[in-house]
Amino acid sequence: VTIDELEEGDVVVMSQALQPDHVGLWLDSGGVLHCARHVGVCFQRPSQLYVHGWNLIAGYRRRLS
Repeated sequence: VTIDELEEGDVVVMSQALQPDHVGLWLDSGGVLHCARHVGVCFQRPSQLYVHGWNLIAGYRRRLS
């Protein structure tokens, strides 16, 4: 389900262009764990993502039945 406030384990959809094309995992430490080209797996806070051209598009959480 789409969410407004991110919590540990939420999936974050990101983009460097008009269409969403990248995902990461939100961590309680206040940032996204994702895999970046030429870097590998990294943790970045929203301000760092913005500096590197990423826009946070949406957050999603698994709906428990």
